[in-house]
Amino acid sequence: MKKVYDDKQIEVIKFNDGHALVLGAPGCGKTDILSLRVLMSHQIYNVDYKDMLCLTFTNRASREMKERIKQTVGDVTADLFVGNLHRFCINFIYDNNLVPIDTGIADDTEQEEIFSELIGRPQIPGWQIMKVTSVAARNYMKENNFPFEIVGNDNKIDSETKYFAERYADYKKENRIIDFDDILLITYKALMEKGYQQKYVRSSYKWIQVDEVQDLNPVQLAIIEKLVSEDYNSVVYLGDERQAIYSFLGARHESIERIKQKAGKNFFILSNNYRSPMYLLDMLNNYAVYKLKVDTSLLPKTSNNQHLDDGLMLINCNSTSDQHNLISTLGRNLYLNGNEKFEESKDEKDLESIGILVRTNADADEISKNLENHKIGHIKLSKKDVFKMVDFKTLYSHFSVVVNDTRFSDWARILYQTNALDTLQLSKRCIKKMRDIGLTPLDLMYYENSSYYIEFCNSYNNKEIVLFDTETTGLDVFNDDIIQIAAMKMRNGTIVPGSELDIIIKMDGTKKIPPTLHNGFINPMVEEYKKRSTGEQNENQYFMEPEDAFEFFINYVGDAELLGHNVNYDVHILENNIKRRTKNLVFNTPVYWDTLKMARMLDPNLRKHSLESLLEIYGLEGVNSHNALDDIRATKSLTDYCYEKMSKLVDLQASFISHPELKKIQRRLVRKYWPLYQHTLDKIYSDEIKEENTFDFEFDYVYHQMLSLKIIKEIKLYPYIRSLFNKVVIDSEKDLYFNNQLVNHLYEFRTFNEGDFFQNGVLDERLFIMTIHKSKGLEFDNVILYDITHGKMPRYNSRSLDEDARVLYVAMSRAKKRLYITYENKVSEFLGDYDQVMEHFVEMHPEKKAKLLNFENILVNSLNSTD
Repeated sequence: MKKVYDDKQIEVIKFNDGHALVLGAPGCGKTDILSLRVLMSHQIYNVDYKDMLCLTFTNRASREMKERIKQTVGDVTADLFVGNLHRFCINFIYDNNLVPIDTGIADDTEQEEIFSELIGRPQIPGWQIMKVTSVAARNYMKENNFPFEIVGNDNKIDSETKYFAERYADYKKENRIIDFDDILLITYKALMEKGYQQKYVRSSYKWIQVDEVQDLNPVQLAIIEKLVSEDYNSVVYLGDERQAIYSFLGARHESIERIKQKAGKNFFILSNNYRSPMYLLDMLNNYAVYKLKVDTSLLPKTSNNQHLDDGLMLINCNSTSDQHNLISTLGRNLYLNGNEKFEESKDEKDLESIGILVRTNADADEISKNLENHKIGHIKLSKKDVFKMVDFKTLYSHFSVVVNDTRFSDWARILYQTNALDTLQLSKRCIKKMRDIGLTPLDLMYYENSSYYIEFCNSYNNKEIVLFDTETTGLDVFNDDIIQIAAMKMRNGTIVPGSELDIIIKMDGTKKIPPTLHNGFINPMVEEYKKRSTGEQNENQYFMEPEDAFEFFINYVGDAELLGHNVNYDVHILENNIKRRTKNLVFNTPVYWDTLKMARMLDPNLRKHSLESLLEIYGLEGVNSHNALDDIRATKSLTDYCYEKMSKLVDLQASFISHPELKKIQRRLVRKYWPLYQHTLDKIYSDEIKEENTFDFEFDYVYHQMLSLKIIKEIKLYPYIRSLFNKVVIDSEKDLYFNNQLVNHLYEFRTFNEGDFFQNGVLDERLFIMTIHKSKGLEFDNVILYDITHGKMPRYNSRSLDEDARVLYVAMSRAKKRLYITYENKVSEFLGDYDQVMEHFVEMHPEKKAKLLNFENILVNSLNSTD
């Protein structure tokens, strides 16, 4: 059935001229129209997908948006960015090489670890960490001359906070870590530079839409405005002032007023609610008018006249224990009623969801314990998010170091979790020492008494090495074709005269040479291929059929070792081309050396390690022209530079490796972790498509191996994590190989939180406990609000009564059918002081409440007696 849009929605969908602000209460269809705007702007206004930027507040919202866009547009093009601003900024930072590639990102649990180390106490209150990190962020802004409207006024800061803010900044720099504040600040600093839209990729967009604008802080809003191109089509902000509940993250309530001024006449109000029945919406509207002081012109309306007698209910309890038990009873009853209805109707809509919403993580823990005691199955989302716990992070670290063995922060976690070292702090110190002298833990596992540096320096001085490079039709090592192989031989560090080789390989017409490379760079292979195909070639230049070309190169290499820049790519695309494009050739891959890895280990603080940038930074001879022959000549210059630096460290490495304490670490690591590392590494470049070569299989294998080896503990919700990755991350049609599934999505595996389980049918359970803040953006058929008691909502020491009132609005508006509110003796003044709100609720009769509690006690006693 074709969806029908109302007049206001159509105006927003068609908007394409300047800035606009769209306000809409929960249930007004914002996600639908945001998705349709993408299609309309592309088809009607000819806006290219690469010029579009869709920003959401959470990753969960972005994934929902992608699903809606996919339903509307078809497959979501890779050129279209849909995600939250932090994720966009991470891409911006790494794509523009603003930080070294092995820089780690510290989330809040890692910040807790850092501050425990800095302050010397095991448990540091969250408010203290936030206080220090905010001062550190302000220091960065002031040092880099951020505008006053972003930095704001100076507040008085105590000496202890100043001290730890400086130590925290130093710690991050020393350990190559950035936090979520840094992600925004580094991005904005780059966008303040003159000519930034010409200098940086991802810095200019003609079409931008931003959801949940009320939750964005001044830095985030400033970044968005910097991303607007001079010849832009439209910038559309969407939000709801009633749901502004993130001031503790820096969001300012007045931001919407500023955007409203900028939008001018382009101010739209979505006035139809498509989620809530009238009895719920009338209550929410009255609360918005009388408590939140919302203008009546902003109120939504609905045509849904459905009515439930118990749709809005207040439940007065005598104690906290009564509240807990009553919530258990309600949760159980709603769950069982849903099951009964489903048995009759077989309609999955009858399997209603139940959300128990609380103010604090401690409340969530208490209610969860009570539900467990009452034998009621549920899922709890609270502060200890499974994706931020050490066990999941250890799993992630494993895959991270397999993909890039210079990810030192991930190695530190592996060393600690495998008991190679006794504490995380010791592991970090050991890793820092190794990094300083050019070692990684892979050296300890791969070599018994040697290292990558030592072995390379020996080969450089004593063996024949073939420097080689390839030019190809694309970056897919499994399916793209090699167009050119160029090589030269080096013996004892010196180029062998007359050893240059330059082969252009005939193409069969199934693939084309891309006319341009990155940043519009003209691909020299187009012209070179034309020349060779007409017979124009110099000495040691060839134009060959694939079979002849690869056989010639294999014979040329002989028993020599190989070397290149980012040679992993060249070696593996060579292996697969020989398999695909020849009949009987066998290539036994020799030892190979990578100047990209050498440069990363020698200079890990460099933002960029491309051949072109390294030549410039080090002042070396050569040019990275993307003609393979030019590139290997340049690689020889870089090889000599790396050898000179590496040879000065080999004695230090040998001494370090032979130390008795290091030998203990080595033995533990080899025994407990090396087989697991090899197991995953062996699949990275496998071209076999089978179940064992999927990320899902390997993730499950590594998880259970780590469990059995006691590297990690059992992860709660593990089956859902696995299901989530399969349904949301891995595209079985596009990501055919293990390499695609892991390497292309590695970062994405760290972007999830437990809220993402509410997507794509991942969850079987229907009863959930979470804080109100975590519930934002979600909806439940039935909502039970816990402890909306006078003195607790709001608290007596509330920092912002207005924001607390909005928090309650967010909580109540999560309900689609029923809203139950429990309180102890006296309901919150946010409700009790307003007759216009209270008249919508009915009080649960004391006798009914007593019966429910009595029944629950009997049931629990019965269940316990059978254990």
